[in-house]
Amino acid sequence: MGPTARKLAKWTAIVAVAGIVATGGYHGVQTIETGATASASGSIPTAEVRRGPFARTVSSVGELRAARSYPVSAPHRGQVVQLVPEGTRVEEDDPIFWLDTQDEEDRLRDERAQLELALKDLQAAEQEYELQELLNEYNLQSELSRVELAEHRLEDAEQKYEAERILVERAISPRSRLDEAELAVMQARVELRNARINLRKTEENLASNLRQRQNSIERAQLDVDRVERRITELEEQIENSTVRSPATGEVSYLQVWRSGSFSKIAEGDQLHPRHNVVEIPDRSQMLAVIPVSEIDVSLVESGQPAEIFLDAIPGLSFNGTVQRKSVVPVDAAQSTRPGAASGGESGGPREFEVRVRLDDHDERFFQGMTASVTIDVKRLDEALYMPLEALTMEDGELGVFRAGGGNPEFVPVTVQLMNHRHAAVNAELAGGEQVYLRHPGLNQDDARERGFLALREARRQIDEPPIPGTEETPEDLLLSDAGDQ
Repeated sequence: MGPTARKLAKWTAIVAVAGIVATGGYHGVQTIETGATASASGSIPTAEVRRGPFARTVSSVGELRAARSYPVSAPHRGQVVQLVPEGTRVEEDDPIFWLDTQDEEDRLRDERAQLELALKDLQAAEQEYELQELLNEYNLQSELSRVELAEHRLEDAEQKYEAERILVERAISPRSRLDEAELAVMQARVELRNARINLRKTEENLASNLRQRQNSIERAQLDVDRVERRITELEEQIENSTVRSPATGEVSYLQVWRSGSFSKIAEGDQLHPRHNVVEIPDRSQMLAVIPVSEIDVSLVESGQPAEIFLDAIPGLSFNGTVQRKSVVPVDAAQSTRPGAASGGESGGPREFEVRVRLDDHDERFFQGMTASVTIDVKRLDEALYMPLEALTMEDGELGVFRAGGGNPEFVPVTVQLMNHRHAAVNAELAGGEQVYLRHPGLNQDDARERGFLALREARRQIDEPPIPGTEETPEDLLLSDAGDQ
């Protein structure tokens, strides 16, 4: 048995003993470690029937994790130049690590110089616009004056024409003078029409020139805006290069890919954006996360009570409640089962992650602590119970042999509930009576076989599937659980 398996077995036995003793229970391990009460013949051990609370439990070893953690990622690509030590307690907005900003600071200087040039270009464009407005006003006034002059000439020509017409009608002036006046009117009208056409063309040209100057201003303003935006981005990038904590807690660095393997970030590492590299666990609410065999996971439900033991805080237990269980098995590489990492069929049953919320808060709780958890998957407030070794078969009936007095007496039993050590039964027995731990009328090998059949029948009665190892006898099961303590 490997170190991990021995550790699991050790904790399973210790936790089971602690759980049953705490409820007034009796453990069959007593017959192994402290010596059982012998029968009258001195050859068959006995055990006491107990009455009290009885629980079916599921036990496993995992680790503590914060119920809520705040991930932190690099805001942009960059090289780590400084880290606070892992485990440092930080407040919200305290710095955690710093990225190199030399390149950004160099670019920021260049962009600020570029901004000065862009602002000068914008100022020049605005001045050209103002100058164009003045030129437009001058040219427009010139054309308006020409139109006004043409209008006056036409008015004079028309007046002269009218005067000549009257003189011609009175025979004072010759007809040729009227023809000349009419020609002058026609010429004045042509000049006025041309002046008005030139005015419209001038207005269009002036508006076009003004639009060009306005476009120059807009282009210059866009250049300024682009440079200012780049400056703002660089300033934010430099500010964000000091990566700060999103919450109060202890700094925990995550592993990143580096030099062909995963390891925790260190100074000099190149980080990529949106890749979590730090987490700040909130230790105000902790979880014990454990792997549970697929054989037992169906017994685990949300809300079941649990007891948690921590290697780092010996001698104390903490109450908890099952929060949830996963619906997919854990990765084989993370499994605590011997041989699971190989991925072969011989690795044994798969395991599912179960999260148990600790009801208590203790400043000594830290993420990653080893946690041994025992879950009460079913409980009887009052029951008669005895070690599994006491169960036997007689004439096809499940029962136990009462010890004491004269000849051993077979007492039929009906199993209500079982755990890995004991069976709670309905029977005509009383608390405090003694029962034999094997069939008193058979040799040891035959008694073992009867015990094996009895265990099978007991599981059938409570409609529970066999657990790994039922090909062994109950005594062997007990020894395999406790032998590596």
